[in-house]
Amino acid sequence: MLNLKARETLTSYWAPGKFPLQGQQLQISEHHLDGIIRVQGVAESAAFREAVAKAIGIQPPTVGQYIRTNQYHFAWVGPREWILFVPLAKEYEYLDALNEAFAGTFTSAALMSDSRFALEITGPSAQAFLSKGTGLSTDSADFPPNSATTTRFIGMPALLVHRDLGSYRLYFDVSYASYVSAWVLDASEEFLTQSA
Repeated sequence: MLNLKARETLTSYWAPGKFPLQGQQLQISEHHLDGIIRVQGVAESAAFREAVAKAIGIQPPTVGQYIRTNQYHFAWVGPREWILFVPLAKEYEYLDALNEAFAGTFTSAALMSDSRFALEITGPSAQAFLSKGTGLSTDSADFPPNSATTTRFIGMPALLVHRDLGSYRLYFDVSYASYVSAWVLDASEEFLTQSA
């Protein structure tokens, strides 16, 4: 019988022994697998906002906003789309609560945990490193902490989250993990050798 094992990281498969990257100015590591739920609805609808609040305790984030609580993180990703990040062990609990609250409405919540790959990018050179992959300004004046946006990074669609000053998280479709890992290893080299 086939014995399947849940993945813990993808960088260990695509770049064995290479991650995490640790320098004085830049640190890059793969973020552990979260429970990820895509929420779709009409932001202008009071019923939708109230249903989300009933299910998880807060209303959906507004444009560009990233909300963190002790239990979960919630990111705006588009005009009618949000992503809820929850502990992997509780993903079905949150999914069921949302779907129950959405019953009879034209809204949806869908599990997408296994479809994403995330990198943590931190340090004083995080912003300079990110600028190599996107034209989006990651300056704190333009993209402050607790912000999220969808963008293109190295030509790939990505969700970029500015968590804290100098701390970012990038989410990609899991199918891009090999390409992204190779690009990151190459593009980070100048920042890692500067700190040697």
